Amino acid sequence: MGRRYFIVGRNRELEVAPSAAKDFILGESCPFEPRELLDSGVGERPRFSLYCLDSSDGSAVFVETSQDYPLDEAPFFYAAQYAGAQAIIKINQTEFFELADATSDPGPHLGWIQSVGRSGTTLAARALGACEDVFSLSEPDVLLQVLSLSPECLHSRSLWRCRNESEHDRLIDACLRLLSHEALSSGRYQRLIIKPRSQFCEAFPALLRLYPEAETLFLTRAPVPWLKSVFSAYFRDLDCDAPEILESFEKSLASYIPLIQQRCVPGKTQTMGALWALHYVSALQKFEAAKSHGLRYYALTFEELEKSPLQHFEALFARLHLRWDESALSAVLEQDSQKGSGLARSSAGREKYRSNPRYIEDGAAIFREFGFL
Repeated sequence: MGRRYFIVGRNRELEVAPSAAKDFILGESCPFEPRELLDSGVGERPRFSLYCLDSSDGSAVFVETSQDYPLDEAPFFYAAQYAGAQAIIKINQTEFFELADATSDPGPHLGWIQSVGRSGTTLAARALGACEDVFSLSEPDVLLQVLSLSPECLHSRSLWRCRNESEHDRLIDACLRLLSHEALSSGRYQRLIIKPRSQFCEAFPALLRLYPEAETLFLTRAPVPWLKSVFSAYFRDLDCDAPEILESFEKSLASYIPLIQQRCVPGKTQTMGALWALHYVSALQKFEAAKSHGLRYYALTFEELEKSPLQHFEALFARLHLRWDESALSAVLEQDSQKGSGLARSSAGREKYRSNPRYIEDGAAIFREFGFL
């Protein structure tokens, strides 16, 4: 039997921080039947959605929102979950996998939007979501967390940590089943498009094993402009030289990205520019490896998309056999795709921010080392 908790406080320090159980301060609880999580809103917006996995007690954490709350329209699903949560549901691992096993396989409907980040993926997710047959989900954060639970992540102390590849694949699939259940059960959608955070490129090997027929739109961007965009979006209000900030980001990124983990040195922290450049390098390495193993993909650069978005989206829709409303697509292209979030172009300080040249040079040194410059 699960538990439903009242929320008495919220604890998220940064909007872009990965979702975690500690984001909410929980009050009193009452019993909750886990099966209700699968019957919350078929034909309407979902009432319950998977938020994260609690590493400390081994539970799966779902948020409860009102059925008129537009989770599916948010630029970032995890941020909308946090803002709209009215209560928290926690179930144990046995109940979690039993629920997942009771859902349908998302594989036949699945498509991915993957990238190095800061490359137009939010716009792509919204453009695909403008197609009437498509349910588009932008950044469900539990997928990011699952990366840190792989057998390769030696330092994980989570009760959800997977002992082998098979367990990790099963956990990814279970999360996807529960994220997509409401949309696929409604009968309204023929295609499910998932846009994870950019670190999820590390999961390409698992995705090829689990969903070999899935199409992937992969977006990239010229390395130095990309790095400047990363700092403008994420770090304009942070001291990137502060030891506690660097240690936190290195630990977090290393838990998802083996290339960063391999270069960690005890007592010495890598710079922020180097860390994010290594993320860029690893994402492209994983993409190239996936291509050689049969990945079905459609590749675009940010620069191509920025120059001719309508042309490229129409070509993508045709490839995926999707119907779209030209007026709806035009409306998406006319808006800031990240409007309503702290990453919007109009957010405080974005347009005037200038990256510290030292941070960019640290990243450029990594790009040169791996042959990207």
